Amino acid sequence: EAVAIFREHVVDTQDLLDDEMANVNTVLDVQEEVLDALGRVTQERADLRARLKTKQSETNQVRRELENAE
Repeated sequence: EAVAIFREHVVDTQDLLDDEMANVNTVLDVQEEVLDALGRVTQERADLRARLKTKQSETNQVRRELENAE
């Protein structure tokens, strides 16, 4: 009887470990998705900053041309 109880305990423990491992895998999957999204947002931000810098340069050039035309 003690062996049967121990075996049942082992099975229950293994089930709990399997559940926890599934939870860990889910968290890791979500973390990977979040990191991918963060990478995309970071790249988009860098692209927008570069575009803004270009537009600012163009605006400054037009401003200088207007000042020179006066």
